Amino acid sequence: MSSVQTIEVHTAPAYEVTIGAGLRRDCGARLKAVLGGCRIAVAADSNVAPLYLETVCASLRDAGFETAEFSEGGVLLHAMRQKLPDAVLLDWMMPGQDGIAVLRTLRGDPATRPVPILMMTARADEVDRVLGLEMGADDYITKPFSVKELAARVRAVIRRQEYLSAAG
Repeated sequence: MSSVQTIEVHTAPAYEVTIGAGLRRDCGARLKAVLGGCRIAVAADSNVAPLYLETVCASLRDAGFETAEFSEGGVLLHAMRQKLPDAVLLDWMMPGQDGIAVLRTLRGDPATRPVPILMMTARADEVDRVLGLEMGADDYITKPFSVKELAARVRAVIRRQEYLSAAG
């Protein structure tokens, strides 16, 4: 029987913006390798839960992804003007622009519109899940969640985007 690892939010004061190293790789060429090495931008409020952001990124790296960490939506938007990730994990509640405002901005820009976006948030009410999806999120996962499930969902949205890109 395998154990399921979950991530829980813990409150602690801190502020840090860390951008992970590594070059973007072409994930289309890596589908056969289960999408290893794809670059995932992870935006979450590290003021509220600094270990949460670190744990999510470490788990994604363990699953074979490269990560770039952002503790504010505005910093993520600026970085995406420089280089697009293969997918974005976006928390709803962040300082400055919240995740929904960032989502709206990303979906409104033709350059970032095709990038798969997964909302990962403590906002678990049906109205919040529906709003996130209706605003353009490709998937929505609520905290706490299994890191194995998170990695599988990231792979699924990237795979779906690769299929759409190949077909169009």
